[in-house]
Amino acid sequence: MKKILLCGFSLGVLLSGTPSRAEVYEFNITEAQNNINSVTKETAQKTQDAITTAANNIIAALEDVSKQNTANMTGATNAEANMRDVQDQRMVTNEIQKEKLAAINATTSGASICNQITGAAATQHLEALAQVWGTNAVQSVLAMNQGSIPGITTPVTSAQIRTLYKTSHCTSNATAEDVALKRCSSVTQPQTQSATDSNSQRTASDDQNASLFLNQEVLSDTQSKAMERYLLLALDGHAPGQATLANVNSSGDREKTLYELDVLRALRSIPASILGSLMSQVNVIKTTGGETQTLATSWANATAGQVAGYQTGSSGSVFPDGISELAADKLKSSYWYYNLNYATYASSEGQAQAAKDLNEMVAWNTVLSYKKYRQLRDINATLAAMLSMMVDERQDKLLGNN
Repeated sequence: MKKILLCGFSLGVLLSGTPSRAEVYEFNITEAQNNINSVTKETAQKTQDAITTAANNIIAALEDVSKQNTANMTGATNAEANMRDVQDQRMVTNEIQKEKLAAINATTSGASICNQITGAAATQHLEALAQVWGTNAVQSVLAMNQGSIPGITTPVTSAQIRTLYKTSHCTSNATAEDVALKRCSSVTQPQTQSATDSNSQRTASDDQNASLFLNQEVLSDTQSKAMERYLLLALDGHAPGQATLANVNSSGDREKTLYELDVLRALRSIPASILGSLMSQVNVIKTTGGETQTLATSWANATAGQVAGYQTGSSGSVFPDGISELAADKLKSSYWYYNLNYATYASSEGQAQAAKDLNEMVAWNTVLSYKKYRQLRDINATLAAMLSMMVDERQDKLLGNN
């Protein structure tokens, strides 16, 4: 064991005041060093353990934070995904609804398609009303032949029929010639294009003029009344009346006469039906309340304002007297070709609108085909009646009948 002198010399204890002898204190450095090292290692180990524990705690905390962040991010991602799914579903639903709406608009929109739908709804009853008018006209002609006239309860004679016609004619359709012949007291025929000559003289009576229902499309109220008298003149101008039939003496002659008159009435009903139908198509037929005419005329005036060839009268209306079946049919047929704005509409509304218009044209052509079919039936009936009269005439000659 090494011994070290402190400060390089031996320290004497000067208690006695004399350094009789020096006492040397020696320290065990190794043991002290070992103690120091032992304490240092223990402190270091504790410190290291504390640091390790703190580090582990930090790592654990970080792991917990990381796990929480991961969970939060997963939740946020799921929430965002769900939100996007909902948005996608709403966008898909929105697009589907847009397509549905576009399909509905494509079906019922557009200038021409809307006009045709409105026109069909507004004029749907005109043809039925015209048929009723024509049926009543035939009934009136056949009834007058037997001496029955509306408003008169007793049977009338042929002379009374002529007197009634004259009274009605002079009241509404007397011409300058009627006045000159002293048949009527004054001219009552309205000054219309069909009744007035180049000198502004009213020389043609409406109740004797077939031009009204053959060359016009709408009759005024006075012209419609005149056409009722025209039917009676044209179809049964020599109606015998019931009193004349009652004066037939011989029973054999009477039965023969009545039978022959029945034959004539049956044949007369054919041209009466045809003429009645032609007149009914140009008549402005009004119902109680006038709703049908109001709707139809409103549509016709609005539509005619877009079609070339129609002119607004002094009343501010194209159809001041109302709309007839024939006039409505012409307006529907003229709408596409004579509508000067239609080409602009068609070019701007695209292929879908053009397809709809084509469908409407085909549909309307189908309606016209049916109307043509009805006219062909009338023509066939007329030809059959003419052939029947020819056969009957030849039969009478063959049998020597008068």
